Amino acid sequence: MRYFSQETLDRVRSEDDDISDAAAEEWNRFAEACREHYVSIRHLLPPDLCRLHELCLHDAEFWFHLGSGCTRDGVEQWTAGYRLEDDPGVPGHTLEGHYRGGRAPLATIVIEAGAGNSFTPYVGGGVFVLYDEIEVVPDTQPPEFVHSLLLSDGQEVRFRFRDFALVEIDR
Repeated sequence: MRYFSQETLDRVRSEDDDISDAAAEEWNRFAEACREHYVSIRHLLPPDLCRLHELCLHDAEFWFHLGSGCTRDGVEQWTAGYRLEDDPGVPGHTLEGHYRGGRAPLATIVIEAGAGNSFTPYVGGGVFVLYDEIEVVPDTQPPEFVHSLLLSDGQEVRFRFRDFALVEIDR
């Protein structure tokens, strides 16, 4: 992740006030830089990706759908589920994000396990999005994007793709 990381979050949560205060200031600077970055690239992004990002994924439950990573007509696609939180502790509506590449292998997913963790597919959920960031991959035509998610279990998931569709499952 460009702005937020598990290491920074760990320092924010430190019991040492000096460490946590310094990390909180750094976190606030990261948040402002991330907002400015998003505003600067928003015009390049697929409209549904903007919609997803602006819904605020913080504390949304996250999972992969079985069959993700399939190739159809030579195009790879990953599907992720997000259950938004309307109010603290109250589940909101459920969304599917369809990350689609061009010709294989443009749609890729990278998972980095946090210390002591191994990757699990989150089929049943129970893992939550702490923060997400969007990047435009330089020098790609048509444009490619990366959607990075920092998850509550310390893992980071990055989707690299060209097209994105957002589907509301329920309201």
